[in-house]
Amino acid sequence: MRNVFGVLFFIAAGFLVYMLGLFAFISMPEVGNVKWILLSLCCIPLVIFHLLGLALFRKANWQTSTGITLLSGVGMTLMVVVSVASMRSSPEVMMMENAYALELMSDYVAGSVVSTLLACLGGLLLFIGNTTKKKRQQQPSSNV
Repeated sequence: MRNVFGVLFFIAAGFLVYMLGLFAFISMPEVGNVKWILLSLCCIPLVIFHLLGLALFRKANWQTSTGITLLSGVGMTLMVVVSVASMRSSPEVMMMENAYALELMSDYVAGSVVSTLLACLGGLLLFIGNTTKKKRQQQPSSNV
């Protein structure tokens, strides 16, 4: 039962990574640099949920679990951003009355920076976690 709650917390953390990445793509020119403070504050629940997942899930290599969480969240973010960019390129969709929501997602610089950093960190952690796992498996056990 403990592992189930751990996985649920990992899923929630992945969803929060997705929301963080999506929030980075939203253009808010009226707040200026406050956007980066808001993005930092959004990381607090993400870290809490992820730490709870690590504490509850047994057999979890924290590097591998963190890498998977970050990469899955960034993957979802990029899927939504590509979908929105495709809809924005369609003149029929942009003529609709509620196309204003699509125009909000136009801060591609900040979104790309955040997504790239999260994806690189996730890939690096996943790689390190897998290499440490392989090293542990290759070491002979000392049960004498």
